[in-house]
Amino acid sequence: MKSVSARERSADSDVGDGSNEAQDHSEVLKQVDECRSAAERGDALSQYLMGNKFCNGDGVDQNYEEALRWWRLAAEQGDSFAQYNVGVFYETGRGGVDRNDAEALECFRRAADQGYSTAQNNVGAFYETGRGGVERDDAKALEWYRRAADQGYSTAQNNVGVFYETGRGGVERDDAEALEWYRRAADQGESRAQYHVGVFYASGRGGVDRNDAEALKCFRRAADQGYSRAQCRVGVFYASARGGVERDDAEALKWYRLASDQGDSDAKYKMEQLTSSCAVM
Repeated sequence: MKSVSARERSADSDVGDGSNEAQDHSEVLKQVDECRSAAERGDALSQYLMGNKFCNGDGVDQNYEEALRWWRLAAEQGDSFAQYNVGVFYETGRGGVDRNDAEALECFRRAADQGYSTAQNNVGAFYETGRGGVERDDAKALEWYRRAADQGYSTAQNNVGVFYETGRGGVERDDAEALEWYRRAADQGESRAQYHVGVFYASGRGGVDRNDAEALKCFRRAADQGYSRAQCRVGVFYASARGGVERDDAEALKWYRLASDQGDSDAKYKMEQLTSSCAVM
């Protein structure tokens, strides 16, 4: 498991050839010792980095409990990335602690209050689902999603789009606004947002004309990242010769199977239907 934080500050040396392997390993150990010494003196960034090293097995044996110990020390000094990581461990019950959504939410909120966008999105998710000891509150969820989205966090931008598309969180349904947020997220590679943009082009919503070719392009981008709903849609387009492609049952079955293997029931049904029709023919 890689470090759960988006923050990347690696002390690793570049990988050399075989003749330099011992020297490289020695340099890594030296850097770990220097980082540990600074962390033991109370440097918050070094404590955070030591947590990452133990989480990733970077120059040390992987040890989630040690990772959590170092992150807690950094979190107590106000390091928002460490606060977020501690929250993830409480949310998932790792590092020797029981799963505790209330504690996780408290950690996420501390990081979110310092402007950490990933934590802000997580706080929004807790309010959307009513977890961590808070009641479900779509208005508060949207507020937190917007804070993260305004900083460019693609997951939150997709979430804001969902709220505008469905008219939740105190906003009226607005397809054009939803599409704008989906596009922002899609441009950053967010697969769910790419799928949503495809849906809008396939149906001609949000102020755009229906355009099956553009829809298929969006579905393919999301499908290539493994998003099952998009994979199913790609299959539909090949099965029905839409979006500028000829009918290709084999290609359709391929995409249905990829989605079905991830548990997509709609794809499984379509695959069975197409298989049956091919057998009759």
